[in-house]
Amino acid sequence: MPFVHYPADAALDEAGKWAALTSRHARQPLPPSATRAERLRGECVCTYAGPCCYAPKRAVGVVALYFRPEVDRSKSGSASPFDSGALTEPDPCLQPWAARVHNGEMTLDECVRFVERRSVRLHAWRRRFQRWLEHCYHDPTRYLETTDDPWAAGLPEHTQPEALRMHNGPSGRAGPNGLPCADRRAWTWEARFADALEYEHLQCAHVAADSLEDAIDAFPCQVRTLPPGVPAGAKALYLQSGPLLGELTA
Repeated sequence: MPFVHYPADAALDEAGKWAALTSRHARQPLPPSATRAERLRGECVCTYAGPCCYAPKRAVGVVALYFRPEVDRSKSGSASPFDSGALTEPDPCLQPWAARVHNGEMTLDECVRFVERRSVRLHAWRRRFQRWLEHCYHDPTRYLETTDDPWAAGLPEHTQPEALRMHNGPSGRAGPNGLPCADRRAWTWEARFADALEYEHLQCAHVAADSLEDAIDAFPCQVRTLPPGVPAGAKALYLQSGPLLGELTA
């Protein structure tokens, strides 16, 4: 499974000059007062080992970067079977734990500890991922499903922990408490790299069709494009990421 990152705030020419993805802490050291949640995400490069399901809000990025699967053999870090940001950002949406934060029954530090307990070291994540796929899906290929409804896309028959499926996706959205719930990211694996991700490990760059030549010049890898006339953005790159991952993992 490749690792995908969507530089949400960067134009293509800017992202092409970086040579590597680095953590927020590497770009600008976090202050000593940084919380555990800020350090969890700020001291690593967050990627998805699965569909490129980044939130569209405030996103202006125009390229999704897919890194080769074997990069996990030379890097340190951790992985979890859900998006850590959905639980550790200031306004979490991963239920039912987000509701406990909302009600003052759980702190963000406790959310970080929950993420850490559910995480596995990067070098061992594939064995856990394989067992997770077999447990959660009757047909594991549905893990790559990306549809226009991100709450229903890729919905597994089971989840670990089971509360993910009960309180997020279609069930959470229809719930009585009126609080936001997590979408596709509730069952998309996240890999957090403690080291920089150099572009030499890139497998593919995914861009709009009219950016093909610029992407070929910018990135040392194959380039795939969205359908002609479809502008790049978080939603368009998400919708096409399932089919693209299917090709890359075939």
